[in-house]
Amino acid sequence: MEVQVVFKTTLPDNFKVEETQIQLSANSRTKDLTAVLTQLMDDCNVDPQSISGKKFNFLINDTFLTEDLAGLLTKLKMSNESVIEVFYLFALEKPKPKHTSP
Repeated sequence: MEVQVVFKTTLPDNFKVEETQIQLSANSRTKDLTAVLTQLMDDCNVDPQSISGKKFNFLINDTFLTEDLAGLLTKLKMSNESVIEVFYLFALEKPKPKHTSP
């Protein structure tokens, strides 16, 4: 099964990609979407240093993608026949301790 998606964001302009429809497998997960998004950023001349090592979170209808696209679309009762808007943002890093005690 295939899904038509368009990537959108509220990040600054230097992290935005063109809002073009892309056909992805319904089995796509966060790492797959990250790979596609990184490639799109390369095509849009986003500075590779600015996204190096960055992880992304993806939202569909204000719900984080924590499984494959097909599973989330089923939960949200959305059809794969329409274009799905996928919002992306930088994932938060794990907190690091500032002080350690022996």
